[in-house]
Amino acid sequence: MLAQQCLEEIIHTKFGCKSLKIATIVFIHTHARNGCYNPHLHIILGEGGFNGNKSQWLQFTFLDYVPLRLLWQKQLLNFINTEFGELNGLVDKLWRDHPKVFSAHLGNNKKVPTKHYKGLLRYLTKYLASPPIGVSRITAYDNGQVTYYYKSHRTKAIQYECLDVEAFIGRMVHHILPKGFQRVKYYGLQATASFKKWYEVIARIAVDLVDAMVSYVNRLRYADFFE
Repeated sequence: MLAQQCLEEIIHTKFGCKSLKIATIVFIHTHARNGCYNPHLHIILGEGGFNGNKSQWLQFTFLDYVPLRLLWQKQLLNFINTEFGELNGLVDKLWRDHPKVFSAHLGNNKKVPTKHYKGLLRYLTKYLASPPIGVSRITAYDNGQVTYYYKSHRTKAIQYECLDVEAFIGRMVHHILPKGFQRVKYYGLQATASFKKWYEVIARIAVDLVDAMVSYVNRLRYADFFE
């Protein structure tokens, strides 16, 4: 929800209109390449906003990176402080240790397919379907030790790691989500109630933009990510 709020505020400011409705699909991805617990979000954002008061679709292809990062840090740390308190000074420490704000990476079309939604879905599906460490990456199990490899995000080289079997299992079970927790969330125009209310209106006024707006005209279901 925080991610949706940040993007909504940025886009409202961009167009000077607080009534614009946007569409986002948010994925939670819990692991780093070595299988450690590293929760972060992947977000599909529709390239436009809908003003229901004027039945107007406003398209955009660019968002300013710096304000987005600043707002994300502010929203996240304020949320932590409100929900959990200062956590023995942790919130203040995060402000001090990250003066250049938290990371909020925009899609890089050299790595992330952004020209067509089907390519983007295929790219993101691996995060939904793949385990933290695939069985094929486990190279040895001997005397209670598990050895596996991964490609380092920093060095781009293959690295091997050896863990006690209980530590390895503990690392894996961190990624089991609580019962009923949804890995994929739909917000704004992608939310079920909003989609049913607005999709025909948007499709009618968008005309030649319809193909680029498939997420509104044909709501993406969880199953679509695996087709």
